[in-house]
Amino acid sequence: MGYFRSGDRARRRAGAVRAADHQQRGNSGSQATSLIIRALALRELRLRDWWKVCGREIAAGLVLGAFLGAIGFFRIVLWQRLRFVD
Repeated sequence: MGYFRSGDRARRRAGAVRAADHQQRGNSGSQATSLIIRALALRELRLRDWWKVCGREIAAGLVLGAFLGAIGFFRIVLWQRLRFVD
């Protein structure tokens, strides 16, 4: 029975990290979409520039993902060192 309890604990911790990831993804996606639509409407951006925009969005996503992943990793390491348990 103890084997299953440790698995439950790991799933709860992973759920906390996933929640932060999903919240950030929704917010940044909404902002990026709004800015692109505005730029298209004001003719500051043309459809042929989509490669440039797409490249910047991918780069921003990778940086943000790495940052959130590092925070999650160090948070887990800290919890293990300080022996925080449920």
